[in-house]
Amino acid sequence: MIYRFLNISNHPSDKWPKEQVDEVRKIVNAMFDNPIADRKIGIVDIPFPQIPPDADTQAVTDIVTTAWELVHDKCGTIIGVMGAMVQGEMTAVVAFLKILQQCLIPAYAATGEVAGFRAYPALVGNGNGTPQCPGCNSTRTKPVRNQVHECLVCGGIFGICSPREYREYVSPEWHQGPCDLKDRQYFDFEIRDRSHGWMHRQTRKIVQIG
Repeated sequence: MIYRFLNISNHPSDKWPKEQVDEVRKIVNAMFDNPIADRKIGIVDIPFPQIPPDADTQAVTDIVTTAWELVHDKCGTIIGVMGAMVQGEMTAVVAFLKILQQCLIPAYAATGEVAGFRAYPALVGNGNGTPQCPGCNSTRTKPVRNQVHECLVCGGIFGICSPREYREYVSPEWHQGPCDLKDRQYFDFEIRDRSHGWMHRQTRKIVQIG
């Protein structure tokens, strides 16, 4: 899996100094209990949109919302997006921050002459009490339904549910044949007893239990 860091600015990442790219790796690795040197991390450039000087608040919001669609075009999903640098016109920066923080994606500003980043303060909530994914230990999760949550880092789904709800998330059938790691999705549910393992991401058929 490739973990991504968004560069929402007009400073292409291929022009960044090596020290700044290294800082991105440090930020992403710090989110895991087991930092590893060869974790695949990619920086995705999202050009910061031009904001007309006469644009009102709604116009700025609309422009930023359209620009945000590039994230889905380039990444396909926000799962695995571990952070974002945001630099540009200030009202648009705030609009981006709201989207990022609602998606539980940490946002940063470059610190200028020093090749580093500084986290923006929270604008919407503080993330306290967010359930931790039992698959990767990330707290970047979102509620799916009742006490079921989805991890925005590894894509795992977990929580407490009834047997009927469990069958909506995990097929009782076994996946036949090989299953690439990229096609696997972690699941971990408390029903009457704990059921956890890996299933095929599309078919939801079980690949491995435990």
